[in-house]
Amino acid sequence: MITSDDTNSIAWVDVAKAACICLVVLMHGEAQIATAGWYRQAELIDIWHIINEFVRPIRMPTFFLISGMLAAKFMAHDRYDADWRCLVRPMYLYVLWAAILVTLVPNFPVADPAMTLSDRFERILFIGSPAWFMYGLGIFYLVTKATRSLPVGPVLTACALISVGGSIWLPDNTLYAAKMLRCLFFFVAGFRLRDAVFGFASTATRKRWAVLFGLYALGAIITMSLGTYSIAVDITAVAFSLTTWSLVCRNLGGLAAPVRWLGRRTLFVYLLHFPLIVLLSAIVSLWAGPQILQNFWLGLAYPILAVVLIVPLSLGLGLLLQRMGLHMLFDLPSLARSAPKPDRKTPLPS
Repeated sequence: MITSDDTNSIAWVDVAKAACICLVVLMHGEAQIATAGWYRQAELIDIWHIINEFVRPIRMPTFFLISGMLAAKFMAHDRYDADWRCLVRPMYLYVLWAAILVTLVPNFPVADPAMTLSDRFERILFIGSPAWFMYGLGIFYLVTKATRSLPVGPVLTACALISVGGSIWLPDNTLYAAKMLRCLFFFVAGFRLRDAVFGFASTATRKRWAVLFGLYALGAIITMSLGTYSIAVDITAVAFSLTTWSLVCRNLGGLAAPVRWLGRRTLFVYLLHFPLIVLLSAIVSLWAGPQILQNFWLGLAYPILAVVLIVPLSLGLGLLLQRMGLHMLFDLPSLARSAPKPDRKTPLPS
């Protein structure tokens, strides 16, 4: 059983968050290939779509599993503040950044002349904003809080069925809602099985890594070829992901500190990379000459180059905005953060 209150002492958590946010930026780099104007863009997009679909079971499920683990820490050890941290704050950030993104990048991830601002506002109301991750955090916390007194087995089974249902019944125009439902299982699992997840990661071995990679790769190839989704593949992918980052962080050496620093600041990258990656594509489209845009290999590397540029830019811009006093872009305003706290003499409820 994990006795530490602080997940920062478990290095793989930060490493996994850093890796997942880079995968998110990489995924959105695929959509920007056409916007940037690369030649042979259909071929480039096809290649990157295969890559991003292959890592899709790792990306957001791992992120939500870790988020559930963090919410469990707040609930267990800081209960008076848990609702503000895990419900009010992400909902506030969703509304704020949905409005910001409507203004800055109304047609994200690609330009769509037929889409009006009213269309985008409608999508926000129905979880159609790319900031959907924040909305998911708040909703998942509510679900987890409401079911935390129930046996874990039936709760996870119900969440798994909801995840499967989300992939089958939701139409394409509610894509973000479908992604949300698919990830519910992992947030609840992280919350309810926090110690077990820590134990699993701490005992990672190369043999386990090889077995899990084989199972995950086979499952991902099958589901990709069928154009479908499988929660079994996602669970295997997350197990592989945890094993990978646990093994990786044992051998990071001097890179450990900067990677973990990034892992603790993924919010900057998640929120700010949307406008920055569109801006980057606009700059490439306007200023890159034919010799650059006709280079197939440079176009193939574009999503990777976008990660290398956008991640540090997002971090730098986030820190700059905070220094300018714009903390409300990333956290509740000071008045809201001064949430009422119970009398320390009064025992916290069990």
